[in-house]
Amino acid sequence: VISIVGMFCNVFVMVTLFRHSSTPIVKASSVQLCYIMLVSLMVLLTAPIIMVSGPTDTTCPLQRYIIGVGTVIPIAVLFARTNRINVIFNRRSLLTSSIQKMVMSVKYNVLLVALLAFIQFIICLALHLHHETQHHGTGEGTEKLHVKTMCNPRVNQNNFMMCNEHRMDLVYVWIGYVCFLILATTIVAYKTRRLPTNFNEARYICLVMFVVIILTISTISTYMVLDSKTSVMYQCWSIIIAVYSVLGVIYGHKMYVIRGT
Repeated sequence: VISIVGMFCNVFVMVTLFRHSSTPIVKASSVQLCYIMLVSLMVLLTAPIIMVSGPTDTTCPLQRYIIGVGTVIPIAVLFARTNRINVIFNRRSLLTSSIQKMVMSVKYNVLLVALLAFIQFIICLALHLHHETQHHGTGEGTEKLHVKTMCNPRVNQNNFMMCNEHRMDLVYVWIGYVCFLILATTIVAYKTRRLPTNFNEARYICLVMFVVIILTISTISTYMVLDSKTSVMYQCWSIIIAVYSVLGVIYGHKMYVIRGT
């Protein structure tokens, strides 16, 4: 229910931005990147629904792509927007004027987001292909599920099933890439936080990234330490809290300004 409410909030923000696309605050926010982020947040909100529904040979690989790519795209958008702000207001930049114009262009930022998301897609694809190769090698045609306790939770309430990860090194690469993007975005946002009041979006981005860092550290800790059922539920809540944090902090003040005009 909370995920569905979040999807409606995303739709509301997208419609509001579209209807007020001629206002200065929307134009300054790179509306194309806003749409990309909002769509990715909507897709990411489907992950808790899939995770709670239980692991199957269809939902397990789908879950990897949704969480992996769906997490990277909003972070990549925040990185692109923060980097753009840094280039605009950093007078000590060593970049030439032509490169600065290229970095500030919408096309460049969209391509940057697409490139960062594509790298994560390749990692997810490598995980998926490894599963397929191992299954064909063992003569099995279905996705294997990793059971940390005993068997199906429908038989015993104390048991819980989760997707099997045969290559934990690829999972660590998957997690490490996300952490690298989060750290890079946080550093750039923190460096550009001291901007004029009218252009203080970097402050909101910095606040969101601190929240994301806390959620990421706690999620990785629960994934490594706690049992399967608790870990999955905590991952669901972490995704929901992160999405609502982005909506509230990044777009909340924009909706307030737009509705007040």
